[in-house]
This record gives sequence, structure tokens and C-alpha cells, in this order.
Amino acid sequence: KQSSTVGVPSGWQTFTSSKYGYSLQHPDGWTVDESQFESKQEIRVTSPNKDAVLRINNFIDKAVNSPEAIKASIGEFEKKMRAEPGLTVTQYKDGVEGKTGGLIAAGEQTINGEQYVFENRGLLGTSGKILIYHGVVKKSVADQYTGVITKLIEGFSLEE
Repeated sequence: KQSSTVGVPSGWQTFTSSKYGYSLQHPDGWTVDESQFESKQEIRVTSPNKDAVLRINNFIDKAVNSPEAIKASIGEFEKKMRAEPGLTVTQYKDGVEGKTGGLIAAGEQTINGEQYVFENRGLLGTSGKILIYHGVVKKSVADQYTGVITKLIEGFSLEE
């Protein structure tokens, strides 16, 4: 369901999924697709011309139940990301504080022969909740959309 909300930037809307328990803010004209949520726990937010896409994945992993387990899970994610063919990490930062941890990574990625810039973020809690954000923007329009991907990530929230 889409609505206008106080505090949402001009030209943006709030999309709320009561079925899956989240809301996110996105620019007018962008589409939110949650058709893959039941099978992949994935939400996609796409620009009108498909030059920019944000995938949000939501997982529960009961093994992630301590700060040490969060640190190990983040380490595995980093290793997997750095080993992915066609993906070059140029910036990376992670940390664990109390019962939560996170990571931010950025770089370049080749998808179907086309160059993209990406931003990944992850949030993990000792409850086992894991959110992974993967935003990609065609390199040719990176100046136009990279900041939008960051705002999309920051405008996402889970309903408790």
C-alpha cells in the first residue's frame, strides 16, 4: 500500500506492507516488488528506467545468537562478497556493538557485461534477525542514483 507521510522527502512516498511487517520510503515512480518475499524473503525497489535496483533480504538464523556469532557471520559475508566474480570491494567497514552488528561495503560490479556501482549494508541482531541490502546503479548514471540508494536503505524499517 502506498501513502504520503509527514517527514517523507518531497517527491517520495511511503510503501507499507502490513503482510510482511515493513515500510520503506521511495521516490515517486519507483516500484516496490515483494512478489519474491515468501520464497526468497526479498523485496526489490526499482527506478522507472531500471538503471538502479535495491534488493532487501530478511532472514532469521537462530545460530546468530551472540556478539561472537554476529562477528563470525559478518566475516563469512565479507569473505563471500570478496570472492564473488565480477565484484570489486573498494570500501568496507563492519562492527559489533552489544547485541547488534553491521557492515557497509561499496565498490563496482559487472552484471551481464554491464558496469555497476554497488552499496551493500547488513544489520544483524542476537535474536537471529538479519537484513541485507544490495543496491546497484549503472555506472553511467551513478551520480544521479547512488545517493538515492543510500536514502532508500536508510528509509527502510521493520515493524515490531
